[in-house]
Amino acid sequence: MGTVKWISRDVKKNPNIYIKFIKESFYEEGGNLLWRIRPRNHFQRDCDYTRHKNSLANTEAGHVVQKRNTYYRRVKFLGATIETHIILWVLYYNEFPKGHIDHIDGDGLNNLQSNLRDFDNEKNKVFNKKNKS
Repeated sequence: MGTVKWISRDVKKNPNIYIKFIKESFYEEGGNLLWRIRPRNHFQRDCDYTRHKNSLANTEAGHVVQKRNTYYRRVKFLGATIETHIILWVLYYNEFPKGHIDHIDGDGLNNLQSNLRDFDNEKNKVFNKKNKS
């Protein structure tokens, strides 16, 4: 599970629980990550469920941040901030990436399935050096 640092050891033991939770929480549309109306059991309090249902459901998840010279979208989920391309990878392939997610065109906001590939860290370093020369 390589780059998925936000995931606890429990996920590594049983990733299917977290994959199910992700699928219950998000959906993909045009390469964008959107919030589903999440099940009530995802929330401890009724007021949190109602607030989510009324203000977040069916809206794009996360916020845009700049990392080095590239922009990415991140979302607060499961008590951590996660890059949305990781969650989208899970939605596309029903598994966590084994390495780093590489945006083929270099645009960190282009999260279409055709633009993402699972890349181990060493290959990514070599690939980035070739592209800079």
